[in-house]
Amino acid sequence: MMTSAHVKSGKALVVDYGGVLTNPVEETIVHFATKMGFTPQQFIESLVKASNVPGETIMGDLERGVISEAEFTQRISKELADITGVERDMGDFRDVWFAGRRPNSEFLEYLAGIKSEGYSLALLSNNVKEWESQWRSIVPDGLFDVTVISADEGMRKPDLGMFEVTVERLSSNPADCLFVDDDLANGEAAEKLGMVFHRFTDTQSAVRAIDSWFGRTP
Repeated sequence: MMTSAHVKSGKALVVDYGGVLTNPVEETIVHFATKMGFTPQQFIESLVKASNVPGETIMGDLERGVISEAEFTQRISKELADITGVERDMGDFRDVWFAGRRPNSEFLEYLAGIKSEGYSLALLSNNVKEWESQWRSIVPDGLFDVTVISADEGMRKPDLGMFEVTVERLSSNPADCLFVDDDLANGEAAEKLGMVFHRFTDTQSAVRAIDSWFGRTP
């Protein structure tokens, strides 16, 4: 139940998905590359070479919804064949990728607890339209008051617009929003808008930061 103290505070929590609600992205990459039969370095190299946008991998266009999953897998398949000398069917990309995605159950349980106390929560994620059923399977229904996904918005973090949309949909102010993400560039963008940033490194320190933010006694 939301108490008057919660209403008066007007504060909200905004969290990232990959590496916060799940295990670190690096672990997923290692799992994926190993299962597919190449090295993590070769996989990352293919993502860079397949990109048409300087300074980012092809994941950027996929997460903005600019390209489809089919085009994404086709382009990285070509690059991996050039890099490794071996052609590999990427039709099972999604299944293999999410087999290496594990929920951060401890943090998800904590979020469910503070949600039940009436605090406002939002999910802000760079994610893929075709992967919605997979990533949603990790996130409990009703946990977030607001969900902002890059593929739905046509932009991605650290684009400032992603943070502006989230704050607006929370009916909040940037200074009243704590943003938790494992990516420093995303956090710096949030701070430019006026949000407060906590870089996620482990669940325990994130919980302490959130409790402090809400003035909450565990």
